Amino acid sequence: MSEHQNKFTWGKTTINKSDLIATLAAKENLTEKQAIEIINLPFDGFINTLRKGY
Repeated sequence: MSEHQNKFTWGKTTINKSDLIATLAAKENLTEKQAIEIINLPFDGFINTLRKGY
């Protein structure tokens, strides 16, 4: 994944994927592995849908 794909922007706030994972894990008392799985869910869904040609 390129660096550009690891950054998310909301308004004027930019957060990278690592920070998003760490924040989710801390706020929800999750392991890093659990937070990674949660963060990856929507992206995996997007990728799978695009691969199917929708």
